[in-house]
Amino acid sequence: MTLTPLEQEVLRAFEAEFGGIGFPPPEAFMVTGRENTGAGRFTDLVSEAQVSHKGPCGLSAIIQMDGLQHGLGALVFLSEGKPDALELHLWGDDAWDGVERPWKIVPRAEATHA
Repeated sequence: MTLTPLEQEVLRAFEAEFGGIGFPPPEAFMVTGRENTGAGRFTDLVSEAQVSHKGPCGLSAIIQMDGLQHGLGALVFLSEGKPDALELHLWGDDAWDGVERPWKIVPRAEATHA
């Protein structure tokens, strides 16, 4: 299983935001599973990178996507300092079928809501 285009871009945004503490580029990840929940998506990851952070890393930007009024947020969970899961979660009461419609990642201050 490989990263989807959205997952690649989101992980690239994590690398830009958290690279200083060891967050790796998307190429450093393997995907071992994926589950769409209707309220988001969990992607199980494997990486040997060691991130100097306790708890999950939360992306400070919003993922705006066609058809989602409030967009998506993103977290990467760590297990013993290694990234092991990407969570994309909805803001608001929208439902998401997991289809990657046109999107853009924007700073929260610039986010617009339909």
